[in-house]
Amino acid sequence: MKRIFLGFVLLLAVISSNAQVQFLKSVNYRGAFAPSPTEMWTKGWANWDPQNTVYGTATRTVKGAITSNTRWSKDTVYLLQGLVYVMNSATLTIDAGTVIRGDNTVANSSLVINKGAKVYAVGTEISPIVFTSNKAAGSRAAGDWGGLILLGKAPINVAGGSNNIEGITASDSTAYGGTDPNDNSGTLKYVRVEYGGYVFQPNKEINGVTFGGIGRGTTVDYVQVSYSNDDSYEWFGGTVNTSHLIAYRGVDDEFDTDYGYSGTSQFLLSVRDPQIGDETWNISGGSTSEGFESDNDPTGSANSPITSAIFSNVTFIGPLRGNVNATIHGAFRRNARIRRNNQLKVINCVMMDYPTGLFIDNNGSFKTSDNALAGTMIFANNILAGNKAGKVIEAGNTSVFPTIYSWFAASNNDSVVSTTGILTRPYDFTNPDYRPATGSIALSGADFSNSLIAPYVIKEATNKNVIKKVDYRGAFAPAPTAMWTTGWANWDPNNTVYPSTTVTVRGAITSNTTWTKNNTYLIQGLVYVMNGVTLTIEAGTVIRGDNSVANSSLVITKGAKLNAIGTVNAPIVFTSNKAAGSRAAGDWGGLIILGKAKINVAGGSNNIEGITVSDSTSYGGSDDDDNSGTIKYVRVEFGGYVFQPNKEINGVTFGGVGRGTTVDYVQVSYSNDDSYEWFGGTVNTSHLIAYRGVDDEFDTDYGYSGSCQFLLSVRDPQIGDETWNISGGSTSEGFESDNDP
Repeated sequence: MKRIFLGFVLLLAVISSNAQVQFLKSVNYRGAFAPSPTEMWTKGWANWDPQNTVYGTATRTVKGAITSNTRWSKDTVYLLQGLVYVMNSATLTIDAGTVIRGDNTVANSSLVINKGAKVYAVGTEISPIVFTSNKAAGSRAAGDWGGLILLGKAPINVAGGSNNIEGITASDSTAYGGTDPNDNSGTLKYVRVEYGGYVFQPNKEINGVTFGGIGRGTTVDYVQVSYSNDDSYEWFGGTVNTSHLIAYRGVDDEFDTDYGYSGTSQFLLSVRDPQIGDETWNISGGSTSEGFESDNDPTGSANSPITSAIFSNVTFIGPLRGNVNATIHGAFRRNARIRRNNQLKVINCVMMDYPTGLFIDNNGSFKTSDNALAGTMIFANNILAGNKAGKVIEAGNTSVFPTIYSWFAASNNDSVVSTTGILTRPYDFTNPDYRPATGSIALSGADFSNSLIAPYVIKEATNKNVIKKVDYRGAFAPAPTAMWTTGWANWDPNNTVYPSTTVTVRGAITSNTTWTKNNTYLIQGLVYVMNGVTLTIEAGTVIRGDNSVANSSLVITKGAKLNAIGTVNAPIVFTSNKAAGSRAAGDWGGLIILGKAKINVAGGSNNIEGITVSDSTSYGGSDDDDNSGTIKYVRVEFGGYVFQPNKEINGVTFGGVGRGTTVDYVQVSYSNDDSYEWFGGTVNTSHLIAYRGVDDEFDTDYGYSGSCQFLLSVRDPQIGDETWNISGGSTSEGFESDNDP
């Protein structure tokens, strides 16, 4: 058997050490959105009118427990009937574009991800995953079904370290909490949750999305909760970091934190309906409707961990909507209600249109007002606007108000009477624009320098390259941490049986297109995704390159996007069209991504090598933040067609690709040229595998200035560049790097 040599690639880490992974991005604006011309991150996947959206009729009913790994496909519409539990050790994978409807005729229909289980619900910008009511368009209402509940093993501050989630009868399947802050419950990305919030009993409703002891190994990004009958989001302890959350026209609170939640959340949007509030507000024990509602725990104890979450860059559009005299639901009270021995940290937010801006309690043995004055509860650099007269800030006891007001004023907060001119078009429900208006005070004033905030900020050099600090050398953490190659990588692609092709793709793709896992695609010749077009590839899809047609390759041209987002259990595979056992390096071309970031060629533009020059082969520009899409959990096998000597296609080629592009968990195997080559650009990459290739592993030139971390190179002793012994031939290296040729 041939011996295989492994090379572990390490790039130096520059982020300061901290028990919590750095998560916050340092931006200079306040609120959830960058100013124009940057598009809002809600574009494409969010829905401002779910009431009138027509969803497919449910074709499969799901009940009871899911006890083994299961996949839900976009070709089926699922009906949740009653409580559906994904049990410990089982993984539920939900394909992009899948619709799941909650049965309103069966009490508490909800999806519960138990401790130790995982959900991989990874939608895309144009194919989000949707959880919604089973009622027809036009007849849906908050509380039609339950909601989405994730339970994990991260710390909570309940005695004994464990609790049962509210809203469901207690059982072994409702427990949450533990000792693992890095616990991983899966991924939620580009997901909508609509019309949830079943009432189990008064003040014990299901939320839109509930996090019970969820760890920071879990990914939560681009999630919208609409018309929830209780809180849109509630965190019961845990450490999970979240970003790009929307709370849209819910009933009770928007972002509710307690039981020691200590994660970080950034870029959040809250939009309220003036006439939708909690109907229990005027009865004993009833609930009022807030933006933030945050407690350490229900009694305000000193139990640890203390609720100390960080919320940055949140935009709130409250019920007054620019008119302090508007008639609104009686439940509405405060934009932020921070109470019961709390150490919440709220920074860089735009908070508009609540009757009261900020409420700080100072009751009980452990007072939040004391925490504020001690600097452990932070409310800084925020804009409060459009509150009722004299209601910008309140304290639980008037005797402490002067001190708390001085603390508020000294924390660089802005209090503005009118909301005019802060955001562009915030009060249009169906066609909003929540970006800062021209000349807005939200365009500046953000600050991340507080000593309790700074350790959580991603440290970026001037070119925005990001490296994580670890205490080991090489690409892998020591045992018992699993290798990041587990599940999705393939060490024997030559003998892997792939399905026969069902769809042949040729020429140019000129409109937004989705390739589904139910087809196997044959790339025949050069296939170009044209400027302005997005190609979305679903998790689990197989794409085969035609070895009988010269240079069969997929080329993402300048201005186009590729969103190829696989999962650990369902990677996307580009491979040879030859049968198992007969494949070889160079069977087809490869994956080529061209962008608008800077390169060091005169004139700032070039044409990618390996293809006949045309308008579709150019790359380079002036936009270092250019976004060519997302490539995640993708394998590229047996590429590297020889265009001419020393002008082969690489496994993956990056030409002027910008740092707005995401490249993570990619394996190139048996490439006939370099496994990866960067021609300039600024793209950051991580978790790359170069496996048994021919020429170089990681080739950089034309001014590439991005960052790469956690890379693995594996060479075969008998596979190398056959041109090495001729004039002008190439030798096989690990790194090969030039400024330019």
